[in-house]
Amino acid sequence: AEWPPVAGVVAAGPEAATFVGRVCSDSEGGKLNPQSVWLEGSRSSSGACRARLDLSECAEYALFPGQVVAVRGVNLLGHTIR
Repeated sequence: AEWPPVAGVVAAGPEAATFVGRVCSDSEGGKLNPQSVWLEGSRSSSGACRARLDLSECAEYALFPGQVVAVRGVNLLGHTIR
């Protein structure tokens, strides 16, 4: 299956998009847990803004802080990628 077009991490919309950025956390000590995973976009495409990654529908995943990833999802309101 083809991936949807790339969008900035805070680009809001009802359509699926590909979001590229660096995994980061808002928890103390930078440790990741399902509620603290954020995607920080590049300065050029997203102004280094962040959107939360909602991983509740992912059966399994392996992430670490600083990892650069591409994710496919929807960012309906501009602050949470599902």
